[in-house]
Amino acid sequence: MYVKRGIADAPEGICKNAFDGRGSMTVHTLLGEDEGLRDVMTANPGDLDSGIQFFHIITLEEGGLVGTHPHEDSEEIYYILEGRARMVVDGEEVIVEKGEAINTKVGSSHSIESIEGAGNLTFIAIVGDVK
Repeated sequence: MYVKRGIADAPEGICKNAFDGRGSMTVHTLLGEDEGLRDVMTANPGDLDSGIQFFHIITLEEGGLVGTHPHEDSEEIYYILEGRARMVVDGEEVIVEKGEAINTKVGSSHSIESIEGAGNLTFIAIVGDVK
């Protein structure tokens, strides 16, 4: 058994000022469901059998910021498809750009910002639950 879904078929939601950030981001949920986005989109909670919660493709507008938020029982992987990002993970700033991946580990907090002058930031986000 498998689930196959392209971006054209993926549920889409638009989030503004996520986690007290700024700007808007467009989220396509290719697989799974992000419980935090239930108010802006429906998704497919039966897609995944593992501890993975969702697989998103996100576009954050240039200069946009997803504010600091914790990963108490999960970890999150970002893979940058386009643009450049400034992340702050547990108070440490790091730049991530096209072709790079970064993991926010369990128990950490992070933010991500689309760097002005680099265009929109498009990235894959995968969150896995460790419960």
